[in-house]
Amino acid sequence: MSLNLSKFRINALPGFLFAAGLVFSVPMLKANALSASDIVPIYLSSGDETAINVDIPPNTALPNSFGYFFDIAVGRKGLNALGLATQAPWGSGNYDVTLWKYVNSGATIGDYTQLATATFAESCVGTTCITKDYFYWLGVPLLYLDETASDPTQGYAVSAIGDFSTNTGASIFIDGNGVFDSAASYDGGGYNFSGGSGYPIPVGDPLDITIGAGFYNSNISLFQVPGPLPVMGAAAAYGWSRRLRRRINTSA
Repeated sequence: MSLNLSKFRINALPGFLFAAGLVFSVPMLKANALSASDIVPIYLSSGDETAINVDIPPNTALPNSFGYFFDIAVGRKGLNALGLATQAPWGSGNYDVTLWKYVNSGATIGDYTQLATATFAESCVGTTCITKDYFYWLGVPLLYLDETASDPTQGYAVSAIGDFSTNTGASIFIDGNGVFDSAASYDGGGYNFSGGSGYPIPVGDPLDITIGAGFYNSNISLFQVPGPLPVMGAAAAYGWSRRLRRRINTSA
């Protein structure tokens, strides 16, 4: 009896190891700290965006939200970091980069769901922030962004929120020769100010000098989501282990 059991274990082992190997041979999501090589920006800046300072409402120093709308164009992507364009000078206070998803074409504020936020302070430069491609980056909890390009009623919005008024020296960035990665498709810029309807979602664009332009102070980093192979491998390994236990119990 013990001899037959040993033979069965030997015969079953290659299949079990093969199934388990499907799980471990596929790259898994990183749980360690982010590095520059992990950052894949959706907006690829050339570093030549037009820098301007504007007070909206006039002569006030209030938080403003400058951003843009976009779709995920190619399958499902993973989000691992948010980015803020390098500030020189930094300006007044901190800046939040926030990502939302909208449904129902984003017609009302209730259509928006906040997905992630990162707060950038000047002290992060050279310390907790990663600097890459003209942006500072901070990691966020991993999440998935579904493809939205095929559905005009859904999409995403991202903005940099903070005091960009003239008297602080901080700049907003417009125009430029940057391009969007093929994973995302740009859907237009947006702006909102503290106290405005829907703030901080950048749902309006009242600045004559920036009509039709994007506001490129914010960015996101996407990574390729592993395919279904890990799930298949895990299922196969689980099936082999159940069959192995059943045969052992029957032989006992």
